[in-house]
Amino acid sequence: MEIAVGAVSGMVDALPGKLGELLQQEYALLSGVRGDVTFFQAELSTMHAAVLRSEALDDPDVQTKNWIGQVRELAYDIEDWVDLFAHRVDAGSHDADPATSSRFSRWIRRGIDRLTTIPDRHVIATELQELRQRVVEVSEQRKRYSLGPPVIPAGSRHTSAVDPRIISLYADSASLVGLDGPRDEVAEMVIGAVSDRLKVVSIVGMAGSGKTTLAREVYGLIGAGFKCCASVSAGRSSDIAKVLSDMLSQVDSGYRRRGDTADLTQLIGRLREHFKDKWYLVMIDDLWSIQTWGTIKCCFPENNLGSRIITTTRNEAVAKDGGYVYRTHLLEEADAETLFSRITFGSVGGCPPHLKDVSAQILRKCGGLPLAIVSVGAMLANKTHTKDEFGRSGLEWQANSQLEVMKQIIKLSYSDLPAHLKACLLYLSIFPENHEIEITRRVRRWIAEGFISEHRGTSTEEIARNYINDLIGRNLIQPTQLNYDVTPRSCALHPAAAQIDGTKVSRARSITVFAHTGGTPRLNELSVLRVLDLEGCEGPLCLDGLCKLLLLRYLNLKGTDISQLPAQIGELKCLETLDVRATKVKELPLSILSLENLMHLLTGNVKLPIGISKMKSLLTLSVQQCRQERYFEYHTRDK
Repeated sequence: MEIAVGAVSGMVDALPGKLGELLQQEYALLSGVRGDVTFFQAELSTMHAAVLRSEALDDPDVQTKNWIGQVRELAYDIEDWVDLFAHRVDAGSHDADPATSSRFSRWIRRGIDRLTTIPDRHVIATELQELRQRVVEVSEQRKRYSLGPPVIPAGSRHTSAVDPRIISLYADSASLVGLDGPRDEVAEMVIGAVSDRLKVVSIVGMAGSGKTTLAREVYGLIGAGFKCCASVSAGRSSDIAKVLSDMLSQVDSGYRRRGDTADLTQLIGRLREHFKDKWYLVMIDDLWSIQTWGTIKCCFPENNLGSRIITTTRNEAVAKDGGYVYRTHLLEEADAETLFSRITFGSVGGCPPHLKDVSAQILRKCGGLPLAIVSVGAMLANKTHTKDEFGRSGLEWQANSQLEVMKQIIKLSYSDLPAHLKACLLYLSIFPENHEIEITRRVRRWIAEGFISEHRGTSTEEIARNYINDLIGRNLIQPTQLNYDVTPRSCALHPAAAQIDGTKVSRARSITVFAHTGGTPRLNELSVLRVLDLEGCEGPLCLDGLCKLLLLRYLNLKGTDISQLPAQIGELKCLETLDVRATKVKELPLSILSLENLMHLLTGNVKLPIGISKMKSLLTLSVQQCRQERYFEYHTRDK
């Protein structure tokens, strides 16, 4: 399925709750607002159900993709309207302090406020009418075209898609590179330590890292020594009964000859009965969930005959549930080059001199992933070996139809994610390939974008870190540096998993600029911006219009040439994170004390205004003293 389709459900799911919070605010009682917001709540809840149904499609049609795109744009616009609503209404409000004014004077003040905010009220009413009309149109379109799963005509046979990993099942052992060491290591794990107990060895790694190929090599190497062997593939949308039926047909010739059928309970019983006195070896490829594995392993009795099971999975949690774990590794540079040369040029060292530089670039993009090297190499083997065409084909993967099998394999991991993780993973694609980013920076950006919903008793930062761990456990992002306590300090997204389009700058809610500030758009054109990350950018930096970004929550100027913050920075009432470390800023403006939502202030060697300790939301204050970075934690309220 298209990646952009699946990312919408989490956003649409969260919006009705956000609209519900708006209804609880006093200013939502403005004429017409409450009815429209309630209407949005109901319609978006219905749309969410339709989005989830569309997500389940492996190959949505063009109409469904277009409709999902409209829902995404509509959800963005409604969320922007909600976030800006309070700012615009409150901008004209000047409520007097109840302790120092009479009831009559407050009544007069409110009357004046209603008059002074009439222009904003007119704008709000117009916007609500336009949004409501769009909601109706999108909803009617869904009903009109009956968007959803296709209906299979009665009597037609359902043909399942060809497994894109099938090439791995029949790979020529002689053509494999860098497999001898891992094969021997896994074989030793399986049969090395003599034990009569049933042992499960799980091979885990990212999509395309060679798990299936490695498992089959080990299975072929040691299988002859067992009295009973079977090899089956589960898959993401596995029919467990079919998997067990395949297994039974391999070990029981009578079952295969009879061709009878059985339900899941009967299949488990028959397999347990068959295995109870056998010394067996079973390989189960491509496990996706603990639940599937929990059902399949019921087939294997503990008969104390030294039986063994080999599984492969992309999910660390599934692997750990099995027992012994072997983690696949990306190919070393020399092995990657050898494999690429064999596939592309037919022999080791066969790369023509004029293609050596561009070949090195292609190999860096492949990042040691066997699937990427084989897929790109096979495609290039049929190309004219001019430098321009070779580089264009080998480096531009997004629109290359000849790499669909590789992209389909990678997308399976994405499709298996829950909605909240899909949005977070998509967000990572804005960074350059192999770009290393600190976990803390990533976490705070997610929070600023609104991807993290706070749960009772758990802070948003803790939830975001759990999301990181989940994505690492699913082998979709890779830790690159560790903290002293062995937790990830930074991580990166593999190039093969980064084939996702970004959004247009005119609609941007997040701007990240790399290398040079020349790529920074005009800030006064980005009214709904939530994140502005310019870390490490070189060149002069213009912050004109910064203080008009009323929804800005994350501002990272670390390592830039900025020398002074705008005096009006206190107007950024939504700002949660401000990072000015390693800049030329010497002193923070006094107005920074007005940032009532600021949680993380990272300053380095900067003079702080008096009263900084009274900022009630501040959790982290990073200052530099004696050439050391020290962190002070303020816990002013229960989190």
